[in-house]
Amino acid sequence: MAVKCPASDCKLPKREWSYGETYTCQQCVAKLIVVESDPVKLVVKPPPRDDSPRGDLRADHGGTYTLQELIADIIDNSIDATLPGGTVDVEVDFGLCDYSEEPKKWDGLNGPQRPYITITDNAKGMNQETLSRAMGKGHMKDRDPWELGHYGVGLKKSSLSNAFEITVFTKESGGEVLISRYSSCYIEVFDDNAVINKSEIENIFPWMTQTDAWAKESGTVVLLEGIPTLQKSAGEHVVASDALNEQIEETNAALGLIFHKYLQEGGATIEYKDQDTGESKSITKKLNLEVDGDDVEPIDPFLSDLVDPNDNFSTLCKNHQIRTDIDEEEHFIDVNIYIIPNDQHPLFKARSKESMDLLKLSRKSAEPQTLQGCYVYRNQRLIDYGKEGSWKGAYGSMNPKTTLLRWEVNLPCHRLLGKLEHSDWKIDTSKSQAVPTSKMQARFKNLASKTAAQRWHRLDPDYKMAPGPRATARRGATGNGTKTHSWDRWPICKLCTDKTEGWTHKKAEHKCSFCGKKGHEEPFSKEGKANKKCGSYVPRPTQTPVDDTGGASEGEDDDAPSTTGSNNGAETPIIPTPPSGKSVLIKIDSESNDPISASKQDGIRIVTINKQHIQYPELMEQLTPLVRSWEEENTVDEEE
Repeated sequence: MAVKCPASDCKLPKREWSYGETYTCQQCVAKLIVVESDPVKLVVKPPPRDDSPRGDLRADHGGTYTLQELIADIIDNSIDATLPGGTVDVEVDFGLCDYSEEPKKWDGLNGPQRPYITITDNAKGMNQETLSRAMGKGHMKDRDPWELGHYGVGLKKSSLSNAFEITVFTKESGGEVLISRYSSCYIEVFDDNAVINKSEIENIFPWMTQTDAWAKESGTVVLLEGIPTLQKSAGEHVVASDALNEQIEETNAALGLIFHKYLQEGGATIEYKDQDTGESKSITKKLNLEVDGDDVEPIDPFLSDLVDPNDNFSTLCKNHQIRTDIDEEEHFIDVNIYIIPNDQHPLFKARSKESMDLLKLSRKSAEPQTLQGCYVYRNQRLIDYGKEGSWKGAYGSMNPKTTLLRWEVNLPCHRLLGKLEHSDWKIDTSKSQAVPTSKMQARFKNLASKTAAQRWHRLDPDYKMAPGPRATARRGATGNGTKTHSWDRWPICKLCTDKTEGWTHKKAEHKCSFCGKKGHEEPFSKEGKANKKCGSYVPRPTQTPVDDTGGASEGEDDDAPSTTGSNNGAETPIIPTPPSGKSVLIKIDSESNDPISASKQDGIRIVTINKQHIQYPELMEQLTPLVRSWEEENTVDEEE
């Protein structure tokens, strides 16, 4: 059946029609879209939105990206343009240049000593088609799961939130240099969203090509000009170069933290699942980075190199996994829970201060308390830390008691991660905030309270502790090195008489020295109260009958304590029979004044031995021959 144009009844050619495609009628030039493919149905395409380029521009300039987030977003593109297994070199340079006296639309482009930034890489560069898409908005491509690019808007939205002019110089191997500029000046003057190229720039705004910054054409370069952040930081009474130096320091620290896994020796290894075969694979990429000529060093917020199996004052770390669903498939978030050293401990004080200074430099609002929480990584790149809600549901809010607790949260590698309709996470366009669903927050809370309870170090007490209590215990005398003996650092079991043993366990785990069962000590308390849980406990016998004259009944031991009732009829303590038929019990007590002593309680002879006593070895030397002689005599008696 012939298909006709719905706009003017024109006859359309015979061809394959696909649902959703657009088509321009060759006769009436009407714009059409296919709304059904079987049978074919076309409708006139609705008119485009009545957008205002100037309005869009002002909205973009009002973005919330920080200058460091903008630069990191551009570096993401450099890493993505590097082949798996490769290394990309990136240079970030801050400079000051003089503009011509021709009036500009923005003050940041008028006069001398105006700041600019260039981000240069030696990756593969772009051809004209790729460059056009990069300078446009919202172009989505079938990205590899390990890529750092996410929404296709970063270069424009992040750049325009900090700069009025964005110019990209790029060159593929063997190709020519391509130049493209997204200009706030052009949009404001002509109310047009066009991206202008080199020849148009030279004809419309020749002053743009007359600055020092414009001459930097090598590899791929992103040039940012008219930067209010840098302009405002200088102020009227601050030397421009001094203001730049402050921004350079902050940028160096921020990038060292955000990309620390890519900057480390060997680079970042990203593990992923092949969506076609289901096979587990991995790729590695490395970044070499300079800011204003200085190498950027990786900043590890977890002080992971201080993990020491022989020192429980050092960094503590335990690994866990949390389930998350992506596109209705089960995946797992890898979580490393770190407890960093107390910054007052003499062995770690200098290193802790250095780390804290760098972390505080990476973000002006950063303080010890705000740096706790979850550090969220997507494809080994840090995207979220130190913000409101940083605990992702694990805890209610930031707590001064847990300033030493930090979680490394590695999200699984998947191209649909971060899109709320497909995953448990929403990642914003600036790639600086990851928000989990309420279901995910509940799983984080469970990990904080139950699943992660464990013994954190082989030198820790034997009982399990959740992350929060263990981090709290790291504060004060427990973690600052002023008390080195374990029994002085940890709570002592109230049932233990030997504090060198009592710190290792809680009351519930205490083993009775009489019966060996847990949770108690001795069959009777010092006050004579019975403990029926003890395996050595024997119920007291009924009260012994007494004759009317007050004498003992026949067969009663005259030397035994009286068991008659008092004048008011209250029952006095009754001597129990020896437990389990024994009349002698051995008790270990490291605080006893003598190496060995004996006492009698309720008819039971108790021999107390202090193995820690200075005279104990000498005593054992004297007793050992006697014990052996006794064993030999009893052996002979049994044989006879």
